[in-house]
Amino acid sequence: MLIAKTNKELKKFLENPEINQKIGFVPTMGALHLGHLKLIEKSKKENLFTVVSIFVNPKQFNNKEDFNKYPITINEDIELLKSVNCNLLYMPSYEEIYPSGLENINIPLHDLDKVYEGEKRPGHFAGVAAVVHRLFSLVEPHKAFFGLKDFQQCIVIKNLRDQYFKNIKLKFCPTIREKCGLAMSSRNKRLSKEGLKIASNIYKAMKEVKSNFNKIEINTALSEGLKILKQYPIEIDYFSVANKHSLKPNKQWMPVRNNVLLVAVIVEDVRLIDNIVI
Repeated sequence: MLIAKTNKELKKFLENPEINQKIGFVPTMGALHLGHLKLIEKSKKENLFTVVSIFVNPKQFNNKEDFNKYPITINEDIELLKSVNCNLLYMPSYEEIYPSGLENINIPLHDLDKVYEGEKRPGHFAGVAAVVHRLFSLVEPHKAFFGLKDFQQCIVIKNLRDQYFKNIKLKFCPTIREKCGLAMSSRNKRLSKEGLKIASNIYKAMKEVKSNFNKIEINTALSEGLKILKQYPIEIDYFSVANKHSLKPNKQWMPVRNNVLLVAVIVEDVRLIDNIVI
């Protein structure tokens, strides 16, 4: 596996004409897990050359303490990437991603910064868009792969692609879950065994809402799901059904697979997000 730490090294590795326009890209912040590996495996099936980036982007953290607590497991990450035959790992410094004089970009968020994660984490999606724009510009992939666990982020990235990178094909892949149903996340590493057990109830609550699709009103269905969460030491940030495409909260059920249940909770001081399409 090749490793590039500078943009100059990255460019040198990617200038091979045999892989031009056949590059798959999986951007990550490290602390890799099976969900990331599934994205890499999918990229390798669809592309001749797969690039994975590891960069913990400070611009998407509105909470400095959260940024400082983000798990860094670079040695383990490298071994995992080797195990799935990743072609190139790109590990840039802050200065490589955000050099002095870098021009700011205007990202069409379409009010996504005013609802759910956008409302709760001011500046988060502007930071996400900034780093993805920079990474797309540097790697110039043919296809880019993202997990649907970060549902709202995927919509933001689609808007970014439509504005600036129309030649890049986006692949949004299903959330990978633990056997208990908990969505795999780098943040899970901060939970105790008991915390992991408590957090598994997020999926149970989501499935309860989904089971009531078109049987009872949305608010009643949400109340049934919340009953499950409220049995445990779980702080609920939001638990809401929205239009899958616009993320505007729904008052009534839309046709099947056009609703998305969006969830954010706090367990053991760790903020967890999840979603399920209904």
